[in-house]
Amino acid sequence: MKKLCLFALIFITSCSQTNKKVSERQSNPCPWKTGNELFNINLNNQIKRSLTQKQVEEDLYCLKLLYQNYYIAQKFNPKINFAKKVDKLIENARPQSNINLLEKIYSLHSDLYDTHIRLRLTGHLKRFESKSIQKVSLKQKVEEDQFHKIKNFVFYRPSSLLDELSEGQKQFIDYIKLNDTNVVIDLRQRGGGDDVFAHALTKAVFTSEEKVPSVTKYQVESPIKDIGLYNLLRLMKYKGIEKNYLALKSRYKDAPITDLLPYVIEEKVETIKGEREQSYKSKIVLLIDSGCVSSCETIVEKLSGHENVKLIGANTGGSLLYSNGMTFELPNSRILVSLPTLASVYESPGVEGEGYRPHLRTQEVDLDSIRF
Repeated sequence: MKKLCLFALIFITSCSQTNKKVSERQSNPCPWKTGNELFNINLNNQIKRSLTQKQVEEDLYCLKLLYQNYYIAQKFNPKINFAKKVDKLIENARPQSNINLLEKIYSLHSDLYDTHIRLRLTGHLKRFESKSIQKVSLKQKVEEDQFHKIKNFVFYRPSSLLDELSEGQKQFIDYIKLNDTNVVIDLRQRGGGDDVFAHALTKAVFTSEEKVPSVTKYQVESPIKDIGLYNLLRLMKYKGIEKNYLALKSRYKDAPITDLLPYVIEEKVETIKGEREQSYKSKIVLLIDSGCVSSCETIVEKLSGHENVKLIGANTGGSLLYSNGMTFELPNSRILVSLPTLASVYESPGVEGEGYRPHLRTQEVDLDSIRF
């Protein structure tokens, strides 16, 4: 992890991308000429189609542009050069179907594990899954987003991890702030989302004097990234974004593609300060499995820094290092390419694709059998 961080620092300090030669950008045969073409996401057009050699080459040049400039994962692995890999595909380009092209693009990631990569066509979704998919069952049935007092502990299963706390999440956080009791938090199959709940829970568990694991984040910032982010949010049917999306489109739709390409990578160390007055002396058990990914794993990552936290179940999913996706549609094949633009280097690292390991491994949890 130290080597990873060192490479990122070297890259950021020595490889400013704002001075790319315009002539190099203009020589790329990718058909994207203005910002308006980058907003072109149409799922209805995603049907099987035949592509000429020229169309395949054009799509691959667009893909190369995305990989070379904005795919944060390749910045952290100097052994992998996606531009060269795409060049090889271009050299061997021939007429083929868009589905076949999808498979070839997917194969580029065979030696770099990144669970946030998505390649899509209607009826076809290519993504990396956890290397060890294992669901952990719970013997008892307990309602979601309500905390329950069971014997000598409190059980809570949070609802979806959104950018605002649910009422149940607020009540649980307030309970943790005011009490010091054994707790079981069910994170099995919780998926990803936003870190709001993870950060609020961390503040409630740690005191200001106790050290919370930090994370260094490297974020690609560019007009291209902003457009791609809103493409992804619209694809996910995120609510409340239409006004900002239309403003962004109005701003960039007529801009030449060369004006939108420059980017920088911003580095930020994220630290959280606990707000608890006295140390949490009771035990906190986290139930985990491979369905706990991304923001769910942030909960595990932060709370693992506390000496009274215990993990039970199976490995988390391992969607750790990369996030903040952006999505574009390749112009001819209509393949949707989603790439992460944020890399996170954790002080309490898990392994991409393998996740955090439980202290006690089991396929079924019986709440009556948990001992504190």
